[in-house]
Amino acid sequence: MADGQPIPVRVLGLRIAKRALNGNSDSGLVCTFDIAVPGFTLFAAGLYRRRDGKMMVVPPRSERHDGIATGMRIDSEPLRDAMLNAAREAARAFGASVDPVPAEA
Repeated sequence: MADGQPIPVRVLGLRIAKRALNGNSDSGLVCTFDIAVPGFTLFAAGLYRRRDGKMMVVPPRSERHDGIATGMRIDSEPLRDAMLNAAREAARAFGASVDPVPAEA
């Protein structure tokens, strides 16, 4: 990607947590989603609302056959932002409460 160009991502599937419906803005999981990003597809990434009210995405985790959890980290801030925006817009379209809320004083 050229500097300053948005990273093309596409949400392929979305599963909204019941707790994220009806205007609920508590912290925790909002939805899991499948997303195509340049070079690969992630299945069951998570969109979470943090305790401070901000939204964040996390990559999917998996478990090896011997029970050890494995995972990955999204080091690219532009990619993380593109994934966050795409997941938030998709979840919003299906009625999830995804707008950041102010932190409690």
